[in-house]
Amino acid sequence: MPNNAIGNQTLGQNTMANSMPVAIASDQSVLLATPAATTPNTVASGTGDTAIVAATASLRLIGFACKEDAGSSAAAEFILRHGDDAADPILIPVKLAANESRADWFGPDGIACASGIFLDRVTGTTQVTIFTKVQD
Repeated sequence: MPNNAIGNQTLGQNTMANSMPVAIASDQSVLLATPAATTPNTVASGTGDTAIVAATASLRLIGFACKEDAGSSAAAEFILRHGDDAADPILIPVKLAANESRADWFGPDGIACASGIFLDRVTGTTQVTIFTKVQD
């Protein structure tokens, strides 16, 4: 059988159009390859709120990755909002346990968010990366 990047056997699964390649690492973490048309935006570790992406016609939230990274390991909570401040509508609420990390992908079309994306940190210290694209 031919070799591939994941092991010594062919997976035997068909690849769908616009699918995202996934590899399972030895510690069972999922590593996602970022699609070429996707733009990553990382907000450094901290506790403050911030606008991540300004309003952009046809903007889509494709996914995000985050981790709780306080030096004292405490739970954290944040909200990704559709807009440019903490009063705007909720897109994604996230709660993380101490030392937890999480990644979510919303498919090739993502979630419409033309009014921008705002990071509302509720509690704790987090590092957040969002993945966006402008829909054709």
